[in-house]
Parts: sequence; structure tokens; C-alpha cells
Amino acid sequence: MFNNLILVTLFLAATLIGAVWLIQSVQFVEMVVRNLDQDALFTLGKLSFLLLPDLVSLILPIAVFIAVLLVYTKFIADRELLILRGLGMSNWELAKPVILMGTIAMVLLYAINIYFLPKSFQTLRGMESTLKNRVSISFLQEGVFNDFPGLTLFMRKRGKNGELSGILAYINRDNNPPYTLTAEQGSFVRTPEGPNIIMKNGSRQEFDPNTGKLSILYFDQTVVALQNNNNTQQSRLRKPSELFLPELFSSTKLDGDSTYRKRLRAEGHQRLLSPLYPLAFALMGAVLILLGSFSRRTDIRRPLYATCCVIVIQALCLVFFNLSGRFPIFIPFAYASVILPILVCLYLLSKGSDKTAETPKRLKR
Repeated sequence: MFNNLILVTLFLAATLIGAVWLIQSVQFVEMVVRNLDQDALFTLGKLSFLLLPDLVSLILPIAVFIAVLLVYTKFIADRELLILRGLGMSNWELAKPVILMGTIAMVLLYAINIYFLPKSFQTLRGMESTLKNRVSISFLQEGVFNDFPGLTLFMRKRGKNGELSGILAYINRDNNPPYTLTAEQGSFVRTPEGPNIIMKNGSRQEFDPNTGKLSILYFDQTVVALQNNNNTQQSRLRKPSELFLPELFSSTKLDGDSTYRKRLRAEGHQRLLSPLYPLAFALMGAVLILLGSFSRRTDIRRPLYATCCVIVIQALCLVFFNLSGRFPIFIPFAYASVILPILVCLYLLSKGSDKTAETPKRLKR
């Protein structure tokens, strides 16, 4: 029975993860194509691969739950569970494969949530930031406003070799007063520091709000960096999903904004609780299928009841964790919504496990 659970879980998880993975990977195609180079396919593959830890943590509990329903429903239809009960096996013994499967999935998810998930998100966000700052000439569109961090760039015409004409650049960076650059012509060049626009025969216009005057400075040539070098990846504020558990609960990381501090704590508790989902979902399915008499006819009510219970548990967790981002008092309720069903299911399965199971008097037809 355990082998069946393993095979069905792996098949369902691979199918669901593969489908969602392909859909999620589409978002990176345009980003990579804009920065097309000899490593474009490798970059796309790496970005897509980094999505896997997050997808596994989301889909594995669902796959385990569906596998329990499918396997045990089939065993009932084939009268195998009836035979096992007739041999004296209790509900606890029949549910042992479910408990083992849920425990294995739980351990795997703890490994993902503690290390692989934040590590993958750190690498993913870093690569996204790098790709967004790696601008190719094909990305610059003529006749429209091209937006970059702290910069809006317009050009009337663009040549194949990077020649530009009719250039306008609005720059608002580093807490300095914004200013506008215009130039008759220019060119796109790459440097070790990043892509630049060389503007020729133009002017710089800056408005002083204190005096209400507009100052104009003419130049023969100036350089505009498309990438704001002061906005480095190291100074980028990392999202809660990119932080490891010690960082989420560390006092040094929790200094500052109160709302952000609460979000970090909520993320940390969610990382600790979500690995319990596969065990809770699997036990819920096993209890609602094993308790009661067996029927050779397909009984859709038990799987439906189990599905409704799982949806309620998942919904409660989402609601409590969303609220805990502002009100930490809801964190214990999130733990209770998962741990209590596990304890109740274990109690129901173990109830009477010290007694020899009786052979059912009749089999429903």
C-alpha cells in the first residue's frame, strides 16, 4: 500500500508541478529574449529551475492528499481493505502507510522551507534584477518613452548599430533634483559598468522650485547611464521570501518598520507550519475513508467530505497568516487550525487500535 502511495504521489506531483512550472516559466521568456545572447537558453532554464522549490512546497501537500484518496478508494473498490480488516488489522494499522507518507513529505518540506526556498528566491531575484539592468539596443524602442530606474528615455529614431537621434532623457535619481537632457543625436554603448547613452549637441534643463527659475546648460557631449550604479543589488531590500528562518526572527533584521517586522514574523511562522500540511491533509483523507463500513460501489461522499475539510483548513491558515501580518495574535490560531486536526485524526485512528478489528458482518452492495 505504501508503494502505491509513493508512486501515485510522485506521478501527481510531477504532473501538477510540470504544468504550473511551464505556465510560470513563460514570464521569464520576454525578459530573457530582451537580453538575448549566447547563454539565453541556459539563463531561461536556470530561472525556471529556481521556481521548483516554491512549486514543490505548494503542490506536494495537495498531491499527497489526492494520492491517499485515490489509493484507498481503489483498495475499497477491490475489497482489499475489507480483506485486511478481516485479517484483524485495525484502522491505525491500515493508516500507517498514510502516516509514513505524510511524515516523509513533511521532512522534505522542512528541508525546502528552511534552506532551498530562501536560497532559490535570493538567486532568482538577483538574476531578475541583473537581467532588467542588462539592456540591449533591441530593447530600446523608438517613438515611445522607455522607462528605467530613475530614468525615462525617448528617441525619435534608432539605427541598427546603436545610432540615436532626437533624444530626450528625464533623470530623477539619488534624491537629487530632477533634470531633463535633450540632444540632436547620440549612440548606445556598452561599458563594464553597464549600458550608456552618449548624447551629443544638446542641453540640460533643470527647474529650481525654490527660485522658480529654469536653468539651461548646453553641452557638446555627455553620458547617461541606463543603470543606476548606486542602486546595487546589495542595497536592494530583500523580500521576506528571500530570508532564512534565523533572519526572519532575528532582532537585527526586525529593526525598523513595525509592519515589515510583523510580515517577517508571519513569514517565519508560515515556513514552520506549512510542512505539516501534507500530514494533516493525508490523515484527514484516511480518517474519512477508513472510519465506517466499506462499499463496493464508488462512494463520492467521503472523498468530497475530506476535500471540503482540507479546503477549510487551508483557507483558515491563509486567513490567519494574512491577519498575522498586521495582528500577531492570530499566529496561534494558524497553528491550531493545522495541529488540532492532526491530533484529532490520530486519536480517531488509534481509538480501538488495541482491539482486534472485527470482520464486517456484511458488505454493502
